[in-house]
Amino acid sequence: MHFRNALTIDAAAIAAIHVNAWRIAYSDIIPKSYLDTISLGKRKEMWESILSESTKGTFVLSDDHGSITGWASFGASRDDDSDGTGEIYGIYIDPAWWGNGFGKKLMGISENELESRGFGSVTLWVLEKNNRARRFYETVAYKTDGALKTVEMADVKLVELRYRKSLDLQ
Repeated sequence: MHFRNALTIDAAAIAAIHVNAWRIAYSDIIPKSYLDTISLGKRKEMWESILSESTKGTFVLSDDHGSITGWASFGASRDDDSDGTGEIYGIYIDPAWWGNGFGKKLMGISENELESRGFGSVTLWVLEKNNRARRFYETVAYKTDGALKTVEMADVKLVELRYRKSLDLQ
């Protein structure tokens, strides 16, 4: 496994993982009608725009052949109560690679980067019904901190829980 800052040319691979992971991970949580509207082309354009502004907050992980197997996006927390807190905005592994330790590796790399930027803790948001992701976050020492919010997708209201982890600032 290898990691590096994402490049604009990685947008298509990042978008493909993003769309495929959403369609599989959320198939029993988010209405199919909504998942079917997620456009690979629009997601690629979104990532091209994000990466053209800055690649410092997105890492890609690749296998030994250079194929991108996952990505993580992170930076300062976007929450109102975020004093000194970093945030994992998104972390996705290609579903073909789920269960191979790539998520743990990518999470650790992202946390180390946030710590090097001076953040004392890190948060992330996860759908309450996304049990697979919640188990993953809990295995890498994240705990719910009591914050929640409601998001709406295809006229369905879904609850997101905030998870938090302290970082070991040296």
